[in-house]
Amino acid sequence: MHADAVPVRWLSLPLVLVLALAGCGDDDAGPGSPTTTEPQRAASQSAGIVMSDEVFGFFPDGTGSYESILVQAADETRVVDALVQAAGRFMLVTEDGIEQESYEAVERSGLYSPNYVADPEIRPDGVRLYVDCKGVIEPAMAETFRQILREELTAAGIDRATVRPDLG
Repeated sequence: MHADAVPVRWLSLPLVLVLALAGCGDDDAGPGSPTTTEPQRAASQSAGIVMSDEVFGFFPDGTGSYESILVQAADETRVVDALVQAAGRFMLVTEDGIEQESYEAVERSGLYSPNYVADPEIRPDGVRLYVDCKGVIEPAMAETFRQILREELTAAGIDRATVRPDLG
């Protein structure tokens, strides 16, 4: 055996581990499956932003998605500002979860993106935002929406908020 050669028996265990762990993702998650990981959930809650796992997720019966959200925070003006910024970014997100750089890039992708995002609406129970995705928000798109929402709420200086689907 050459001095630099690594015996096959030493390579087999790491190779087996890599191959075994390669299939451990959530690639086959179906409708209604949670897409938010524990670290992501912990990150949003540690910043004082508590986001329901159902935000932009599938209905329990899998027939559609929650397209309306409700954000509750002390400063509704900042929430509205954050949601306006998020709405503009949501329009650039394609069904594969990629936030495109421009509307032209969305068009070139050939993938679905939201039809429109309504203006934020201040209500007695919080600020509502509706994203029209024809009833279904793909899991990758939903995850990107949640990330954008976290980023924009934080950028607006909101340190405490609760975000949940608007069921009303």
